[in-house]
This record gives sequence, structure tokens and C-alpha cells, in this order.
Amino acid sequence: MNMESFSQMSPESKIETVSELWANPDYVTVSFRRHSVYTGPVDKIPSRTGALNHGGIDKGRESAKKWKEQVDKIPGEKRLIMRQSPSYFIATRAQSEKENDDGTKVIPERTILPQRTAQTASLYEKEVFGKLEPGRRQFDDLLGDFFEHTTPEKSKLIPAFMKLRAQHYGGKMPQFWKDYNEGELPEDLRMALPPAGGSESKELAQNVRQFLVGVKNGFKKDGKKEIELALSHGETEEAFLELLSEKLRARTKKENFEIPDMDYNQGFDVHVGKNGTIFVTADFLKTPLKFTIEELKVNK
Repeated sequence: MNMESFSQMSPESKIETVSELWANPDYVTVSFRRHSVYTGPVDKIPSRTGALNHGGIDKGRESAKKWKEQVDKIPGEKRLIMRQSPSYFIATRAQSEKENDDGTKVIPERTILPQRTAQTASLYEKEVFGKLEPGRRQFDDLLGDFFEHTTPEKSKLIPAFMKLRAQHYGGKMPQFWKDYNEGELPEDLRMALPPAGGSESKELAQNVRQFLVGVKNGFKKDGKKEIELALSHGETEEAFLELLSEKLRARTKKENFEIPDMDYNQGFDVHVGKNGTIFVTADFLKTPLKFTIEELKVNK
């Protein structure tokens, strides 16, 4: 999408540059990144559903290398923190054939839980630290996808939601996500989301806001520059950008602030000040956008 108008709407004519925000230890820099390309249900490979495919691994490594290069440019002492969405797909994998005591042969199945964000995060960890270390990466469900907070009971209704979505959209997923982020889903589809444990776009945006509240509250006054990697999902990132777009429309009384599609491995950076001021920067923004965490709060 064309972000020309969105990128020009900095609320101030003179603010810190992107490089200054990255280097300033008075701001915690949080890099939101979408996970890499994975094997989806439509690929019909049950044992790999939710896991990165070969192309996704290569692209994830490229993205991790680019991020490390940015981090390495920052002078002085740094503290790096890695967080990831715990979202997973349930898949099964047939094991080797076994023979029972009575001579009958069986092929037992084992349930596996592929996590596309966790696998992407591991690529970043390996690139940045050189090796993987248990416990280094932290799970945070505020970074989760739109079914992150479902329950085992409610999740039984997810297939019905997906079937209804297919009836409305077929393979037109970009249109579905656009309608989802703008709150324009068909009424029956919108009503089918909560029973299946799904979250609406506005809820995902507030999850990101709450995540940033935690970053602000955890600010450490030790002079080190804190940089966090937050591996998340396209709908979660786009939900937050939609919230920013709404705030810009309210400020300027203009209606043409479209948000970009967050493709695999794409994202943006949020620089969080200890007083709750944030600056949002990204490749698709010409200048940083300034907000406060408090003004992004939406009462239910």
C-alpha cells in the first residue's frame, strides 16, 4: 500500500532522527518483526504445519543478519532481550511402524506443536549470540496471533470459523486481513470469532500497547542501551499500525492513512521512553512518529 501520506505525518517538525533514537539509552528500542514463511494448513503437510519451510529459514536468516548489523552499529554497552509469541499449530507426525505383541502392526502418531515465531526467533538468537541457549528467549502472549487466547474448549470451533471465512473470502486472504484490521468483517464471521476464542483487531492493538507498558515499567537506569526483539505476527503488527493510523486521522482530520501489509520478516521499531513517550520508526516511514502510550489506550 502507498504509505506516502502516513509517512509524512510526523506530529512535530523537528524530532530525533532514527539513528539518534537507536543510540539513545534513554529509550528502549523494541523491534517488532513478523515470523518467517511457514508451512500452512493449505499446504496439506500435517507433520510440518506451523513450521518454517526451507525458504522461510533462508529468509529468516537474512532478516536476522540485517537486524544484527543494525544492532552492531549502536555504540556503548547494550542489553539485548529476545521475546517471542508462543503461538503454535497442532500437527501430527507418523512415527516408524511398530509391531504389537499379538503381531499386529501399528503406526503411532505423536502430536507436535510447531511454533513459527519460536523458530524464527531461534534464527535471530543464533545470528546475534552465535549459539542457542536455553531460557534466553522469553515467551509473551501479548505478542500472540488472533487465536492466541483461545481455550481447548473454544478452539473446537476454530474449524467452523475457518470454513465460514472460506465461504466469504475463498483464497482472498489480503482482503480478509484488511477487513479484519478495519473492523469490516461480515457480521456472521465477526460473530463467530469470539466463541472460537479469537481476538478482534482492536484487542490485538491493545495487547501491543500493554506490551509497551511493560517495557516502560521495566526501564533500567544503568546507562546501557536496551534493545528488544519482539517476534510476532502480521495481524498483530497491522492491528497496532491501524491504531496509530486512527490516531493520526483524529489529529489531522484526514481519512487517507493506509497501513502497509506486514509481509513475512517485516516490521517496525518502537523506541520507548521512560516517561511513556514513544517514537515509531520503519523503512516505510520517512520520519519518526511520536505518540504517548497513554493516548493509545482505548477503553472497552
